[in-house]
Amino acid sequence: MSRVLCGAVLVGLVLSSLASETLLVVINEFGQGKGGNGEWVELLVVGSGSCSTVDLRGWRLKDYQGNAMGGVWVVFASHPVWQAVPAGTLIVIYNAGDTVNLPAHFPPYPDTDFSDFLVVLPHNHALYFAGGARWDGLANTGDWVVLEDAAGRVVDGLSYGNSSGQTPHLKEVPARRAAAFVRSGLDKINDSAHWVLGYEVDGTPLSTPGAGNSGENASWIASLRPTPRISVSPTALEFGNVPVGQEAALSVTVSNTGCASLSVGTVSLTGPHAAEFLVRNDAVSGATIPPGGSRTLEVVFRPASAGAKTATLRIPSNDPQTPVASVSLSGTGVAPQIAVSPLAHDFGAVRVGQESAPLTVTVRNVGTAPLSVGTVSLTGPHAAEFLVRNDAVSGATIPPGGSRTLEVVFRPVSVGAKTATLRIPSDDPQTPVASVSLSGTGAAPQVSVTPLSHDFGVVLVGQESAPLLVTVRNVGSAPLAVGTVALAGAHAAEFQIRNDHVSGATIPVGEARTLQVVFRPVSAGDKTATLLIPSDDPASPLTEVSLSGTGQPGLSVSAGGPYRGVVGIPVTLRATASGGFSPYAFAWDLDQDGEYDDASGAEVTWTWFAPGTYTLGVQARDSQGYTATDRTVATIAPARGDVNGDGRIDLVDLRLAYQAALGLVELPPEQRERADVDADGDVDLRDVELLCRWILGGCG
Repeated sequence: MSRVLCGAVLVGLVLSSLASETLLVVINEFGQGKGGNGEWVELLVVGSGSCSTVDLRGWRLKDYQGNAMGGVWVVFASHPVWQAVPAGTLIVIYNAGDTVNLPAHFPPYPDTDFSDFLVVLPHNHALYFAGGARWDGLANTGDWVVLEDAAGRVVDGLSYGNSSGQTPHLKEVPARRAAAFVRSGLDKINDSAHWVLGYEVDGTPLSTPGAGNSGENASWIASLRPTPRISVSPTALEFGNVPVGQEAALSVTVSNTGCASLSVGTVSLTGPHAAEFLVRNDAVSGATIPPGGSRTLEVVFRPASAGAKTATLRIPSNDPQTPVASVSLSGTGVAPQIAVSPLAHDFGAVRVGQESAPLTVTVRNVGTAPLSVGTVSLTGPHAAEFLVRNDAVSGATIPPGGSRTLEVVFRPVSVGAKTATLRIPSDDPQTPVASVSLSGTGAAPQVSVTPLSHDFGVVLVGQESAPLLVTVRNVGSAPLAVGTVALAGAHAAEFQIRNDHVSGATIPVGEARTLQVVFRPVSAGDKTATLLIPSDDPASPLTEVSLSGTGQPGLSVSAGGPYRGVVGIPVTLRATASGGFSPYAFAWDLDQDGEYDDASGAEVTWTWFAPGTYTLGVQARDSQGYTATDRTVATIAPARGDVNGDGRIDLVDLRLAYQAALGLVELPPEQRERADVDADGDVDLRDVELLCRWILGGCG
């Protein structure tokens, strides 16, 4: 619509108002619609900034249309919706009489919902505008648009085309055109350099009724609107030192310092150690916090291991500036950590019944919290053979870096390998029971004597047996101390110890010492004794060696006799032997030459051819080569017929026998016996006749 411009009076009126613009509400955009009709104006509520409101009741939007009093009087009714219009609200007022000429991209109208900070109202809305409002349209060639508050003060205004005096002054905005402020901030609103003009309906339309005119303009509008503002306190939680497995809790307060409701999403934990933090008593997740309100939650630090731990508490919300608020979480898991040295020990060989040198066991706390130690104990198959002494560990509380000690000794009660375990309980979460492996060997000497018995057999009385070698060996695992070896028993005196390398000796493991024993009987018969070998072998403190032997009498021989014989008649000689070692061999000396080479055997015969007394001897030899001799005599009487006993039978003997037979002489008994040649008890002529035959061959 074309209108006649106002005169100088109106121009002066408008110019006089420029200095008093409050800019609480600004004209952000307007358009001419299609074909010069369908005009609209977009107002932006600025207020005093975000969260502020403006009371629009009684305000007037004037379009002068060449009329000094203003051609359009759109008066904001005294309605509660205008009492506190939030900053950032866009109010689009359109010419209700030319809606068919509104551009195709015009927002839906009418829109009376203030909740989205946009209302689209016809200029004659009966509820929201006061009666009498009229719209004569925006002149195509030029016009003034002025917004006044209820007191008549100019809030904002502009001019264009052939109308001037109101800033900004824009070029002509003809039909099918629009003008829009594309910047942000009030300092640029009256500078035409920050306004753009262009087609509203052809091609890509310039105008954006009900929306921002550019990215910058849209951001400014959004910044003015009431928004929630999340405030988190504190922004960092330091839990300090917390024992592993225990927990500490700190509170976080989430406040809404904005002027719109703060909608909070689900809080979450992120970071390398998020699993060691947890959220409790969560009144924040999912909450809608009104302006000025607050909610709280607890963050719990429960370290699973020692060391510095960090995580982040993320709190998402609809705060456009801080869509995710973060709280830095940190803490240090502290824990005692037990270190035991040594972890194993071999006491080596220790004599049964004796005690090893003590082993010092050191228990250190290499962790970051005090270490509480329980009562140490010994377990295992041979625990009773190990002892704990000087125990400064059991029940101790050891500070970080500190240490305590105890001693362990090994006292074996028997021979052999022994093991046990020293158990050290504590509150170290990683090693609730530390162990020390203990081992040792119960050592003891063990005597071995060979032989344990010996029979020397038969030994001639007064003679000495071959020596018996007795070996004493240490087959144990510790040195063997031997006492003084002795002989005991009924016949101990008939045995003797020789070359004794055993008595008083200390025999190393695996080595041996020897002594000798001999048997020297002093009388005949069976003899026994015991060799006593004392030592420190705990199992055999006294070893006995049984000794026996037989005393055998010495070899003796009897030649028999004395013997009696008759000349020329063999005499039987009988020898006997005893003692020594049978069987015996006999040899005779019968010719008195001192050599036993005349006969052999226990019984021999020998003939003497002359009367007389003869000495004879016999030698006996036993199986061991021992010899014995004996002598006796043999008396050889003359033979029968040798009356006079001169060893010859001759005529003298014949004459004596004849005289005796005739009774002429009385012969002595021996001669009379020899004269009785036929041994009939009488000396008679028969005897004489026999002598005649022997001597003369017969008596004629």
